[in-house]
Amino acid sequence: KIDYVDYHMGTAVATPELRAIVEKLARKYKLGISRYFNENYKTMFDTPVEKKKAEFIEHLTNNLKPNQVNLIVLHVAKPDPEMKALVDMNNASMHSDEEPLVSWHRSAELAMLLSDEFLLMVKTNKIILVNYGDLVNSVGLDSMKAPIN
Repeated sequence: KIDYVDYHMGTAVATPELRAIVEKLARKYKLGISRYFNENYKTMFDTPVEKKKAEFIEHLTNNLKPNQVNLIVLHVAKPDPEMKALVDMNNASMHSDEEPLVSWHRSAELAMLLSDEFLLMVKTNKIILVNYGDLVNSVGLDSMKAPIN
């Protein structure tokens, strides 16, 4: 079951026409739209591979906003041959002379989520995981507001 439409790379609000289409589809199918719930937003995309876990744990420890949804955008994958062949054409920092770095970034983000430190935070309820279905059910679709660009 689809619960939300993703804001992906700002596409949902890139033009007034795209914003109108995304919002119309969300209304029609009673879907949430990511970043329309005033989420405290962070992405790990541009964080160097070797710093991802430390920055992630530091963010969870010191920068989450209580009583607000904290959205951390991750791209996770296992470092298999298919992933190792993936090239990100949008970001030069994802490339090296030897091979695409997408696989390294995505597997580092998967490792963060599987780390003992993160799992302990979830287990002890220092972090409460929710999805957009939970969010829509708890605050309702009427609470959505388009982010200001």
